[in-house]
Amino acid sequence: MSRKTRYKNVKEALAINSLDGAEPSEECLRLLQLYIDGNSTIEENKERIINRYLNQKEDKPS
Repeated sequence: MSRKTRYKNVKEALAINSLDGAEPSEECLRLLQLYIDGNSTIEENKERIINRYLNQKEDKPS
C-alpha cells in the first residue's frame, strides 16, 4: 500500500472518529504517523495499544 493511500485511510478514520467529538491522543497520532510513513502496520499498532493498556492495568495497585 502506498504512503498516499495510508494517509488517505488515516485522514478518513480521523474524520469518522471526530464525529464523536473525541480528539486523538498524542500517542495515537504518533502511531498513526508511524503507519503513514510505512514504519508500522495496523496490526503492530494494535499490539502496541493492547500492551500499553495491559501494562497500565498491571501497574495499578489492587
